Amino acid sequence: MNSFRDLTLIDLPSGDSLVIACDVSAGIGAKKDDAVTSPINVVAAGSLRVVLLELICFGAKLLCVVDTLGNEMDPTGVQVIKALKLSWLQPVCQTCR
Repeated sequence: MNSFRDLTLIDLPSGDSLVIACDVSAGIGAKKDDAVTSPINVVAAGSLRVVLLELICFGAKLLCVVDTLGNEMDPTGVQVIKALKLSWLQPVCQTCR
């Protein structure tokens, strides 16, 4: 396992590498104690954008998006997942193929 900046690279037996990028949006959102107030759809899209741009700039082919939630599933987790599905993920993935 290697790293390049914020990316984790795992060598595969095929000679390819699995490239992993992640982002966190802790303290940003619509909860009363968040340091930065923002609508959940903006937070979700921004977090996704960071990861996708890191992968695209590295030249990696998008394989999977995993959303790890650090809050309750309902209502915040449901809102995040909905926002990710409605965000620009679909058009970006089509250009990554």
